[in-house]
Amino acid sequence: MQTIRMLTVIFIVPTLSIHAFSSGGTIAGTPTVDVVTQTEYSNFFQIITVLIIVLLITACAVRFKFPTPWIIGPLLSSAILTVAGFGTFPLPHILIILAQLCLGVYLGLGIKMDMLKNWKKLLPFSIVSGFLIVGFALVLAYGLHIVYPISMTTAFLCIAPGGLPEMGVTAHTVQADVSMVAAYQLFRVFFILFIVPIF
Repeated sequence: MQTIRMLTVIFIVPTLSIHAFSSGGTIAGTPTVDVVTQTEYSNFFQIITVLIIVLLITACAVRFKFPTPWIIGPLLSSAILTVAGFGTFPLPHILIILAQLCLGVYLGLGIKMDMLKNWKKLLPFSIVSGFLIVGFALVLAYGLHIVYPISMTTAFLCIAPGGLPEMGVTAHTVQADVSMVAAYQLFRVFFILFIVPIF
């Protein structure tokens, strides 16, 4: 059921974010940074330095068995670098494409058709629950958009029941507030990790 729900969410949320709520063009349509400029030596060494730091902190997160270390590690690394005053820089466009490609491959490989022997019975319930969850997220997002001065796209991606990486990449693609989306999604991940097992 989670697989079918996840597929429903992954198809609906980015589509709505890009076509219904996004006011401007996506990065794919109007790249804001020239790839050639990104390959200058200073930026190259900056990217390598950040990658090394991210890999080291992620390795520590894996070693100390953090929940979802492959998400927590890079997020913690970025937070430390930002608090330390390390200047942010736009990523090369090719890395955004590779991130989306890797997410698609990962999600596709995670589907085990032999485990879905009763999929015909599960399909209606899963699709209906997927639409209800997205609809409820839309209502909450609208409330968030009304209460706080953030765009509907950012609010929807903050509340949307997709995964943190998927919503983060979608937020970057539609030029939403990635920091806010990541913060909301990270809180949701922690909430689920600590509350759901108790129940």
